[in-house]
Amino acid sequence: MAVELTTDEVTEDNWLVERWQARQRQLADLLEGHGAADSERRVDWEAGRIEWVEPGGLVRATAEMKALCSYSFDDESLMMAWANEGLEQNAVIESVPDVPDMIEDCSETDAWMWAMRLAEEAQADFLYRIASPSYLVFLGLWQVVPAITEEEIEEGSPQSFVLELLDSLRTAVKEQASNPTSLRRLFINQGESLNHSAQYLYSDRSDAGLLRRTGDTLIEIGRSLGQRRYGLLPPAHLTEEEVGEITRKVSRLRAAWIR
Repeated sequence: MAVELTTDEVTEDNWLVERWQARQRQLADLLEGHGAADSERRVDWEAGRIEWVEPGGLVRATAEMKALCSYSFDDESLMMAWANEGLEQNAVIESVPDVPDMIEDCSETDAWMWAMRLAEEAQADFLYRIASPSYLVFLGLWQVVPAITEEEIEEGSPQSFVLELLDSLRTAVKEQASNPTSLRRLFINQGESLNHSAQYLYSDRSDAGLLRRTGDTLIEIGRSLGQRRYGLLPPAHLTEEEVGEITRKVSRLRAAWIR
């Protein structure tokens, strides 16, 4: 849930503090309105998204997110997200000129101030923090929206079309694990077809960025398959681990279409 800023020690940049305190209250109201105020959060660093999920698995709300910075309670240091090699680069903000990668001897209050400045620089809609006993991670959020259930997806809509495509690919991976060359052609062809059709799907109110990511990911999966090994030898059958990894990638795309 949203957290009220602790700013008792702040004596400057009051306009920034007031601005982001107001946005924190807006975020709390927004999550409450989406029925997600008491839900658990689930962060997908690879996709750059955060979900608020019911204990039974029902997704209540979702948002795009990027890491801003992280604060360590152990050594009171603040690391900017772009300097953290452990994070997916598509899930962090771009480096900000004249901002150091690391700030040592940093108080928690100063960490909040830096997070607000970075959120302002990144033009985030909201500021969100994830806490543990050892650290705080500050996130910028965009497009906090209620999740769409599959029952709400209109039959024949672009969403329905892409979901059916992804379902067919998940089935194909399991049924054709012994023929990676065929799977390679299938994924590449479907990805290229989706990219070529993007302009028509987008005109029907689809998310252009998600369409492009879906098509590109399918092509990427396809190109990783069916490679001949040791010259003229046919490609080996996919292992259970490979089938599982491909299925997870397709499932993540599918989840993105029902958010």
